[in-house]
Amino acid sequence: MNSLLSTFAVLGACALTSPLAAQVKLPKPQDRAPAKAEDLASVKVMADHDGIAPGETIHLAISFDIAPKWHIYWKNPGSGGMPTMVTVDGPDDLVIGEAMFPRPIEFQDADGMSFGYEDGTTLFVPVTAPTEFTAETIVLQVNVDYLVCKQICLMGNHTATVTLPVKRSGVRPIELPSKMQTARNQLPVSIEDTDRASASLQRDVLTIRVASDGATTATLFPDERPGVTFGEPRIRSEGDRTLVIEVPITLQPQNALGEDLVIAGLVAVGDSLDQPSYAFDMPVDSR
Repeated sequence: MNSLLSTFAVLGACALTSPLAAQVKLPKPQDRAPAKAEDLASVKVMADHDGIAPGETIHLAISFDIAPKWHIYWKNPGSGGMPTMVTVDGPDDLVIGEAMFPRPIEFQDADGMSFGYEDGTTLFVPVTAPTEFTAETIVLQVNVDYLVCKQICLMGNHTATVTLPVKRSGVRPIELPSKMQTARNQLPVSIEDTDRASASLQRDVLTIRVASDGATTATLFPDERPGVTFGEPRIRSEGDRTLVIEVPITLQPQNALGEDLVIAGLVAVGDSLDQPSYAFDMPVDSR
């Protein structure tokens, strides 16, 4: 028995010292796959004011720091992926709006063209207090679900609690980190709030006109809703100052899941994230 064990020991020692074994290179710790999505896209949540006053609106900033060459998705992920989802729970008398997404980018993945963010971004959620508000503090529970992808995809989740004092006066804005402020500057402008863009629907063709600001191209990011399908957009210049985006729209009320038909999306001017983008949200009379 001892002789057999000795033989195994010798064979093992030879294997470890053989040229073939010497060529085996274990991955360095930094080269190994991260154990979870949170290592690839970390999330930070903060308020943009030091409190909230009755009748006033503040915003929660949900910031993502994304590892190089990885990405997360816009509210419409495109051909693949999963929308990034934020839910905020608080006192019943608060009005908590939907998450506001900065201008996304296009990228090619295994399923085709998708929409989202690389490197990092920040979403903003508006929170409005009622005019009659007697609480001393508010507690907001934030939940973030996201998919972070490169050659593989990992599901991530982040929860946070934000506690803010209720102030009758003297609520002050908080200076956001530069990356958050950059993302805020990339939030789209509603077409309803500007004279630099317009949208209309005629004969199942959506026509959007935007100020070109010297750009010769634009990108359409459809926010597809039930019962509404976007066709391939056609983009052209109209004079020196206007870009026109024409998109065939298919309306199918029977597929609207009981919801009103809404044509929604975003038009991004030019190729730079710093250039303007315009959001549209058009209810459709399906009668």
